[in-house]
Amino acid sequence: MGVYFLSGMGLLLLANFIFEWRIRSRTSIREKRVFVFIWSLAWLVVLLVSEFPQRTTPRQWIDFIYKPLLLWLKHPS
Repeated sequence: MGVYFLSGMGLLLLANFIFEWRIRSRTSIREKRVFVFIWSLAWLVVLLVSEFPQRTTPRQWIDFIYKPLLLWLKHPS
């Protein structure tokens, strides 16, 4: 995948971040922090997939990073 994938996904993520941040101008600080955290996880997935494309598939990287977060959020407290 390499540089083209990284630049394309980078532009998409940046456009998404700007669009969502403008919508979230009236939300609380906590929601903004969660949004930035999830957005940074998306960047991590893009960087790992672009640097190591032959090792794993994007689905495996997403499961590795987002599955614990999803299970933690679904866990009843």
